[in-house]
Amino acid sequence: MGVDDYMIENSLVKLLLIMMTLVAAAVTALAVGTARAAPGAGTGASFVVECRFNGVFVADPIALTHHEHVESGAKPFNNDITAASVRANETSCFDAGDKTAYWSPLLYENSGTALVPIETDTYYRGGVAPSKVVAFPYSTQMLAKDPSRVKWECRTAGSVKGFADAPETCAGRLIAAIQFPQCWNGDSPSKIDDYRYPSGGSCAAPFDRVIPEMTQRWSFKARDGEINGVKVSAGDGQLEDQSFEHSDFLNGWDQARLRFLIKDCIKGVPLSGTRPDRCRLIDPAKL
Repeated sequence: MGVDDYMIENSLVKLLLIMMTLVAAAVTALAVGTARAAPGAGTGASFVVECRFNGVFVADPIALTHHEHVESGAKPFNNDITAASVRANETSCFDAGDKTAYWSPLLYENSGTALVPIETDTYYRGGVAPSKVVAFPYSTQMLAKDPSRVKWECRTAGSVKGFADAPETCAGRLIAAIQFPQCWNGDSPSKIDDYRYPSGGSCAAPFDRVIPEMTQRWSFKARDGEINGVKVSAGDGQLEDQSFEHSDFLNGWDQARLRFLIKDCIKGVPLSGTRPDRCRLIDPAKL
């Protein structure tokens, strides 16, 4: 083999190794979720916050129910926390300005085996009217429990499948994405009933104040590698079907920080654009 032939072959081998590395990275990004994968066009007018799990708790400071919840953000988490107390304590969120308490029921397999929480993030989007979005009030508490607002995904290496209902099986990461109301009637201090979902693509009076459209995403995996059926913790050891899935929100944002993110990320980036890294408030290792 001549010198030229050797150099060509060596270059081809290096090129093949680079391509294999890029493919592996792309597959990994798909497998772990959209917060880690670089966003593409059409992800503008939004920001995303990631928070570490704080644990599983039999606590619910809004509805005072007695079933198991996974929680992230506010630390500590119990039935006595308030909008004021969470701001005086710690947070597991990667943005120090977010001390919100986010929580949702622990999920189980049909067999009664609890799933393992992996990670959680919350997307704040412009929704029906990005240019009109305002910050929700200091004391906001919200509960999202409409089954039609829950979407499911099963993510495996190189595959992302979406479902309207929880899949019967998932040999990878199961994601429950719960969307919150975006229309507010302006009352403050606000109550759960002060928020509604848009109707006909808009927020109509008296719920005509547009707040960020929140979607909480909760990721789980099976202990043995494959999820078989999904049940939802419902209190006193009872399990319900997927229609019981829901999420809760107790505002702990620094209000000035929240208003800045709305201005910079929701109003400052066109919906058709790409979400910039400054609007991805996630584990820096994923950027």
